[in-house]
Amino acid sequence: MPRQRRPPKLFTGTAEPHVPNSSVNYFRIQYFNFVDTTMNAIEKRYNEDGLKKYVKLENVLTQATVSCYLAEMRAKEVKRMDWSPKKGHSHYTSKGGI
Repeated sequence: MPRQRRPPKLFTGTAEPHVPNSSVNYFRIQYFNFVDTTMNAIEKRYNEDGLKKYVKLENVLTQATVSCYLAEMRAKEVKRMDWSPKKGHSHYTSKGGI
């Protein structure tokens, strides 16, 4: 732990400065300060307007690509289907069906 320094009275007034009881408490404070700073920096970086526009553009492009791919796969599947009537299978039944 670093040595304890008394901050200027301009900043603390008449209050006593906070002094951690142990090194665990000292480093807990340091750790949470680090995590908070990192989370704020990440949030600021990835919540920019320019990035949001790129994400929307990416979604449009990927959805269009997936739609085209699915349409192409369906077309290939339809081409592969055998459309000729099978022997013994009539579209009309003798019992008054369609």
